[in-house]
Amino acid sequence: MAEPLRSVAYLGADKGRWAPAGWASVVEAAAGGLLDESHWVDLKQELPSGKPTINTDLAKDLASLAVDGGLLVIGIEDHNSHAGRVLGVDLAGLADRVDQIARDKIHPRLTVRSVEIPDPDGLGHGCLLVHIPPSPLAPHMVEHVYYGRGDRANIRLSDEQVRAILADRARTQRDVLTDLRLMIDDDPLPEDRRVNSHIYLYAQPAAGPDEIMVDFLGRGDAPQVINQALDQIRKARGGDGFEPDLRNLPNRIRRADGHAFTTLSHEYSVGENSAIDLLVREDGGLRLTCGRGTDVLGSQFHTDEAPSPVVFPAMLVGLTRSFVGLTGELADRHAAYQGQWHLAIHMNRLRGVRPWNDLHSGLGYPGHPYTRDQYERVTAATTDQLVTTPAAVADKLIAPLLRALGVAARHSPPSC
Repeated sequence: MAEPLRSVAYLGADKGRWAPAGWASVVEAAAGGLLDESHWVDLKQELPSGKPTINTDLAKDLASLAVDGGLLVIGIEDHNSHAGRVLGVDLAGLADRVDQIARDKIHPRLTVRSVEIPDPDGLGHGCLLVHIPPSPLAPHMVEHVYYGRGDRANIRLSDEQVRAILADRARTQRDVLTDLRLMIDDDPLPEDRRVNSHIYLYAQPAAGPDEIMVDFLGRGDAPQVINQALDQIRKARGGDGFEPDLRNLPNRIRRADGHAFTTLSHEYSVGENSAIDLLVREDGGLRLTCGRGTDVLGSQFHTDEAPSPVVFPAMLVGLTRSFVGLTGELADRHAAYQGQWHLAIHMNRLRGVRPWNDLHSGLGYPGHPYTRDQYERVTAATTDQLVTTPAAVADKLIAPLLRALGVAARHSPPSC
């Protein structure tokens, strides 16, 4: 189904992000060449009903854009791949039809997001913007053929091209996991001070200049900018009542790859339970280390003679959402990077850990103990997704752990 008007699309490196405010914005963008067909943009004047081949052609368009992400606009004339007049179409049921085609005619099924742009002079008339995020399952098939996107049109992918995409994805995931595990070696808390599980959160732009954040890190007010952004994110996400939270990082320390904004200090020792260390790298990557992935509560909170450590689901959700939101904020406002991100999480020392249910009226250990020593998860998202749906991105990272602990229904962030 179509969403309320909230549309931000990435149109390529030379055009950046486009956020239409309404019908006039679409008309202006078409006239200015912003919506000409490209690797990221496809146009359709209409989507006639009653013709099965039309649905198949649309499925091919959607599948092709899913490799790198893109925007399909329905309601604009296509003149040799250049945007013509903005004519609009009948919007009744159109978004549902597109969604059904994405689910039923594409394999693996594809998730898209449609936004209606009403024509103020035509009741029920307007343009439909169909957002296709980069799919972690790409390439996708239509009628047993894999499709990708060329400069301005769909292309049938050869077996060699499909193998190259799949190999690149596997290689990227291996690289991300290697980088993620290096965070354990670079943990700012010495090994002899680590008792708890630690939370390691990772975000890295898939492409971009190596020094994309150098100018920002050179600013004297960078700590204030980050702390103000974290405060706004924390207020928007809600869920106060846990420590440590990702806020008020008082110290700035230079590191080999960038600057750390942290509760740690050269001058005094900080306890493991209070340790939050956020590294902003010169290449745009972010790394977060939290020292309180687990904790053993005092005797007033349990009756066990030898209590097992607990994990705090609300804290894990809050930290992850804030980290994702901050990544989007820095990318959007200070790095001008609108492409794809690799995100990951690692937690160690988890075997036997139980969830602490902060929503339960009594004390104790609800849920289920975790049965492995480590938890790792890798996902991908665009800058637009980090900015507009940080909770949904965070959920991709932590939902499997919450399900294993038996507390997903209570603590999963909304997929908004």
